[in-house]
Amino acid sequence: MADRSVSVEPGIGLWVDGRPVTALPGDRPFLLQVTGPDGAVRSTGYAPAGSAWEALVGPAASAPATPVGPAPLAPSPAPAPAVPDRRAGLVLLGSAGGLGLLAGGLYAVAALRVGEIERGEIACDRMPEVRTQVNSLVVAAAGSGAVALGLGVAGVAVRF
Repeated sequence: MADRSVSVEPGIGLWVDGRPVTALPGDRPFLLQVTGPDGAVRSTGYAPAGSAWEALVGPAASAPATPVGPAPLAPSPAPAPAVPDRRAGLVLLGSAGGLGLLAGGLYAVAALRVGEIERGEIACDRMPEVRTQVNSLVVAAAGSGAVALGLGVAGVAVRF
């Protein structure tokens, strides 16, 4: 069946499956909406293929506008506060502990090297090299300790 032309009053709009039309499909089912001059939906209906679609157009085109569609939405409830993942706190605390151990180990190695210097176990020609090594170990220990402290604070904040 071919599409069927429909004549309606001026200002009345026909929408089939969400698109404005001037002819209704005759060979398939469709959703029909009739809109008034103000654009408000006056009626909505389902028309099976080959059905009496005229019933959907006729009365709706001349009927006064009545609210059709979903009821007004209620205000959205306030979003629930985000609950931090407690496991993230454990990961942060574990990382802080590991870095704290690393910082302690680096500082211990630096202290051992200083002890070797004080006991005279380091040859004079190697002294600048060993001092650079000790200084690097102390700086790495301090940096690791600072990061461990930050991770520990963040882990406690997230965990509790």
